Amino acid sequence: STTSLSAARAAIRKQKGPNGSVLDLVPAVLIVPPELESLALQLVASEVDPGATSNAPTTANPEWIRGLQVACDPRLTSATAWFLAAAPGQIDGVVRLYIEGEGRPFVEQQVDFDTDAIRLKCRIDVAAAVGDWRGLYRNAGA
Repeated sequence: STTSLSAARAAIRKQKGPNGSVLDLVPAVLIVPPELESLALQLVASEVDPGATSNAPTTANPEWIRGLQVACDPRLTSATAWFLAAAPGQIDGVVRLYIEGEGRPFVEQQVDFDTDAIRLKCRIDVAAAVGDWRGLYRNAGA
């Protein structure tokens, strides 16, 4: 809902760095399990607040919510919990890790002399991890 997203936004904005200064992070990505993906896409695409009651006057959905990117991860174990992440350029919340010295794909090719065919093999060893927890907010859901 816009209410729970607003609380998450405020929590991320108020995060403090190791030196005690406010980081003023901007939420950019809404990370949800598959059970919440349709609802999340509906929320960020809606011009009006989909949670507003029918008796209330039409309430515009805040622009910052419409600007969120929705990411669905089927590995999330809770069907109701969701995450809000700060913009990637602001803080290393979720980071991509490579094997040392392998920051790009490894490509190997083999030429078949008889058919003039070329066989290609490409691989990249990559992992993801939480770099700084301050860029992430978890809502436990209902």
